[in-house]
Amino acid sequence: MDSAVLQWIIASEFEKNVGVMQAKKKLAGKPMHSMDLRFYLAPFHECESGFRQLDLRIFAFQNYVTVLIRELWRVLPRGRTDSIVGQSEWHLVVHHDCWVDVLSDIFRAYDDRIVMIETLFSISWYTAHELTEEEHKEIRELISDRDHGDMLKHFNGEDCVLPIKEPTKEKHNA
Repeated sequence: MDSAVLQWIIASEFEKNVGVMQAKKKLAGKPMHSMDLRFYLAPFHECESGFRQLDLRIFAFQNYVTVLIRELWRVLPRGRTDSIVGQSEWHLVVHHDCWVDVLSDIFRAYDDRIVMIETLFSISWYTAHELTEEEHKEIRELISDRDHGDMLKHFNGEDCVLPIKEPTKEKHNA
């Protein structure tokens, strides 16, 4: 996948059709939206069958853009007869005005596993998701719990460590 092209398409679509400054919508009594994308991931074929997915949520209450990721799975580990179904918590990847560059880190981390973007039953490749008050509160808590300096490692030339590297591979051994 050409992640540079994809990251700029996502950024352009977000800024044009979802937008930053969702706080203005909230003040006007209108719903706030995030851009939600779902990527299908290849399972870890050496030890399971089934499916895995990566959700990407992009949201901007003001001018800083928040990028969250989580994984979902329904897998059948080798040697077992029952599937394991689950999902990780949302993980804050970045909350910054230079968020676009971090998309390439996400795509690089999942490069060998991303199969396609979900477009099932739709012509759109993303959803402008109407955030509930509970979802907005969860995002605010993730942002406030994270050390701002950690989020800037990528921009300071340090290695960017995504919160999910292979988070669910161990789940099938449980």
